[in-house]
Amino acid sequence: MRKISKRIILFFFLTSMMLPVIPMGLAQQPRTSAIPRFIVGSSGTSGNWDMPSYLLSSGDWFMGCIENLFTPPDQWDGDYEDLIPVLATNWTYEYWPEEMNGQGFVNRNGIKQMTITLRDDVLFHDGSDWNATVAKWNIDRYQVATGNITGDTPNEANVLNARRNWWLPAAKWAPYETPGWNVSKFLNTMPSYAEFGYTQDNPLVSGFWGMYPRVKNVTIIDDQQSGGTIEINLNDWGGGFPYYLYLNSMISMDTYKDYFGTPIFGYGENPDFPQDSTFQHLVGTGPYKFNEFDTVLLEGGTMERFDDWWNASEQQAAGWHLVEDIGISTFPQTSSGYDLRNTAMVTGDIDFAYDTNWEPLVYDDMIATPTIRYIERGYQAYGENLILNCINETYIKAWSDWYVVNATDLGWNGWVADTDYAYSVGGINRAFRKALSFAYNYTSFIDIAKDGRAVRSGGYVGVGNEYYDPTIDIAYTDLTIARQSLLDDPFWGAVLAAKNLGISNTTQEWRNVAESSDPVYKLEHVWDTGTMDVTNVLEESIKNIGMALDTPANWQATPTIYTTMTTYYSFPWFTFDSVPIRWYLQDVGVFGWLEAYYRSPGVYDSYTYGYKVADYLGPPTPLFPSEGFYNMGFSYNSTMDTLFAEGWFANSTRLQEIYSAQADWVQNYQYPFVYIAQDKIGHAINTDWDYSFRTLFSFSRVKYLGGGGLPPIPGFSIGILFAVSSFAALGIIYTIMRKRK
Repeated sequence: MRKISKRIILFFFLTSMMLPVIPMGLAQQPRTSAIPRFIVGSSGTSGNWDMPSYLLSSGDWFMGCIENLFTPPDQWDGDYEDLIPVLATNWTYEYWPEEMNGQGFVNRNGIKQMTITLRDDVLFHDGSDWNATVAKWNIDRYQVATGNITGDTPNEANVLNARRNWWLPAAKWAPYETPGWNVSKFLNTMPSYAEFGYTQDNPLVSGFWGMYPRVKNVTIIDDQQSGGTIEINLNDWGGGFPYYLYLNSMISMDTYKDYFGTPIFGYGENPDFPQDSTFQHLVGTGPYKFNEFDTVLLEGGTMERFDDWWNASEQQAAGWHLVEDIGISTFPQTSSGYDLRNTAMVTGDIDFAYDTNWEPLVYDDMIATPTIRYIERGYQAYGENLILNCINETYIKAWSDWYVVNATDLGWNGWVADTDYAYSVGGINRAFRKALSFAYNYTSFIDIAKDGRAVRSGGYVGVGNEYYDPTIDIAYTDLTIARQSLLDDPFWGAVLAAKNLGISNTTQEWRNVAESSDPVYKLEHVWDTGTMDVTNVLEESIKNIGMALDTPANWQATPTIYTTMTTYYSFPWFTFDSVPIRWYLQDVGVFGWLEAYYRSPGVYDSYTYGYKVADYLGPPTPLFPSEGFYNMGFSYNSTMDTLFAEGWFANSTRLQEIYSAQADWVQNYQYPFVYIAQDKIGHAINTDWDYSFRTLFSFSRVKYLGGGGLPPIPGFSIGILFAVSSFAALGIIYTIMRKRK
């Protein structure tokens, strides 16, 4: 019996000593074996990666193959001092003199010149060196390829969009010139760039006349085989130039020397730019090399680790940049595609996925799955909005009333809702827009439609924007204010009086009118299947002010709102009342987007080819302002325009004042949008992996943790567990021996 007891004691002792070690050893073993492929789940289709033809797409995951001169940190607040060096190690600025312009305000913070020191010992994927010659070639290429200087640039929409970033209209900016900054010299001139000559466009046809390059020239200061120094001189005022420069990546001059004046398209699916022995895409300096991308046959693509990456040694010593193989799995940007992507994350078929309002995950599924870690990432910079049509307060209304045009003569046959294509406008007035803004049930949308995965919109800019001002009021749900706005308006007041509706009527009485055969108004609301949540809440909300949606089937956009605008040209531009939209915004560098959405458009006068501020021109120039495409709600105002103009020349203090003034105008006077909500966003990652967000997403910052995922007791070492177990074992022995005695 004593022998058995001793064996039991020995068994407990050895077991207690080994148990903490065995599972840790099993968890560690996969780390010594081959690291598997890291697979990202993406929504969308292929586009273009080359900056002169750039088109946002799921292929953006491969942008880590090419690098920038510098990059912002994660959660960047817009301070250029915080930019992280990448292919540049240092940069300095020379500024334009701060002087009064002809419009009565001082131009400030203009960058005239950047001197950039380049990182040495950097190789491209093709083995060529990164140096000052290559850097100059890249920046020159932006101007040459977008300006059609060599005559090799196709007349393609994405290239023309890129042109707007690198070529500027002299007539627009000349009124703001100063004694030290002169751009009027470019008025009525043929566009040209540095030593490369003139555009091969016919500028009077393409609208390129009088445009000037953002960059004046690039000069090599220190020419080395590797690294060196360049100087970038600007024609532009240049306050935001570092931001433009950061957005553009550097590619191999050796590989792409024949494409100096030609933008590159696609990721291999374009027959002129295949991915094979004759042409290679995305040859850069990044941590991974591009292999292939095919959203149809391969349903994604792959890339492999670049072992000669300049930062490999440092990163690998810290446990990063060890993953040899990266996969991108693409899913359709549809409801079914989102469901498939969500399922793939849960089942482990993909390892990482963002959760945003344009490629959503099911939050509850992510939280409930033990093999997934979900990381909150704040709020989507752009949110759920309703555009409200202000067209009847613009000069376009005067055209339609006084100079009726047959739209088919102007090629607009798909751009208006009228069956006879007569040029007429609809829209809703300011009192009505205010009423909608105060009638919308924001709480219902956030708590029910979004299941709490959203916050109230910041309004003009998002709640995380660098210039968000929480002191500016924004419309909230208040039916008294909504109804009073209609009652105080001469037109709507008369309509409500005829229906015996007043401020003392109950909500049910207002809803009874809305649900009758003769509501106060039938809102002509465009919608699609992807915006049903916004639309459903709108339908219920406007019943509280006596209104109803017009027959929904008549106003459904098929297949999507976006395609009716950009592909089929069947969107009822001039006659719609409201439409849900997710305008693209950022938390940093958003001023240009806001200008596109809110500034009055320029109209090209057919006699002078000059730029004119939006105004009533009258015959014979009844032209729809094509530059006003993004200002879909036709919210035109000269004060707003003036603030936009000054904003490009303002320092951060004045720019905050401008943002606040603009926010106050749109949120408390104009009401061009119903600013509803901003989605909560995040990302999901399999517990077998870790990721560091020091900068924007980069595959070099992915780490394999092994099949066991995270340690079951984070923060405790084997030594501690061993010691604790030893004491536990001794306690067991002591207790048994006491019992024995």
